[in-house]
Amino acid sequence: MNKVLLFILVTLVSCKTSYVGNSIDGKFISKGKDYSYSLILKNDSTFIYKQQDLDVLRLCSGKWHYLNQDTILIQCDEENTLQQISTGYMQEREKKVIIVSQKKIKIDKLFFKKEPSNW
Repeated sequence: MNKVLLFILVTLVSCKTSYVGNSIDGKFISKGKDYSYSLILKNDSTFIYKQQDLDVLRLCSGKWHYLNQDTILIQCDEENTLQQISTGYMQEREKKVIIVSQKKIKIDKLFFKKEPSNW
């Protein structure tokens, strides 16, 4: 009986929710008084990331991939020189995205909530 309980306990402890294979795609939003950020993760491993702070809009797009079961790395595509000197250029070209749940992610210190899909 003890061996059965031990086996069940070990099995349950070793199980971890995995988001790999589950669909994490969708639009995630984080809004505050002076900012509005959004991250659109597409199932073809592309993304669009927008940061609106007061009157400055920064955005980038590129590819994303899993680093592990609960972390995604987004990497912005290279921009031409004119875009790099513009106000809206995003200096940080890659970010780690922590998957908190299927409906919540974290980038830096901000939490993003998934918008319900309209499709």
